[in-house]
Amino acid sequence: MFASGTRMQVDGSLRAEGTLAAPIDFASLGGGNPGDWKGLQLIGAGPHVLAHAGIAHAITAVAVAGGATLTMTNVAVYASQGDGVAF
Repeated sequence: MFASGTRMQVDGSLRAEGTLAAPIDFASLGGGNPGDWKGLQLIGAGPHVLAHAGIAHAITAVAVAGGATLTMTNVAVYASQGDGVAF
């Protein structure tokens, strides 16, 4: 859970692999309004892996930069203000 106006920036590699029974949730601590937090920012080559996860209430759910590679499997993006995934 993320405070309003913050983002999770990863300069390296992110492996967030939940399961069907225990998915990973990336969401706002705020009132659950679209745009409450800035989302995930993935920088560098990675690899970045998101599996069985949900991303909610972000401005941009996932921003990928710097030639990063991203694999998403069974990921739901909802109640976001802007893009789901931006490269």
